Amino acid sequence: VLRGGDRNVNGFIKGPSHTIIDSIANTQDGEFNMPVVETGDYSICIDNTLSRFSSKLVYMYLVTYVLSEWVQYAKELDDVDVTVSKFK
Repeated sequence: VLRGGDRNVNGFIKGPSHTIIDSIANTQDGEFNMPVVETGDYSICIDNTLSRFSSKLVYMYLVTYVLSEWVQYAKELDDVDVTVSKFK
């Protein structure tokens, strides 16, 4: 939460079967890091009922990746770094 009220919110993620997978409570910042085990639509809720009469400015950054592809990407970056360092 960047600004507004006491800057605290609740939040949760629901999976395709509409069950809550993870949650955060009464916090100014939080992070969800989870593997996707079920295909379908996921929903993210940021809940402002802690201070329902105050507006909030919330920054949200969403990243998704396939772990095996991410590992390969990181390895390729390391390989490029080694190659570039030879020219220094």
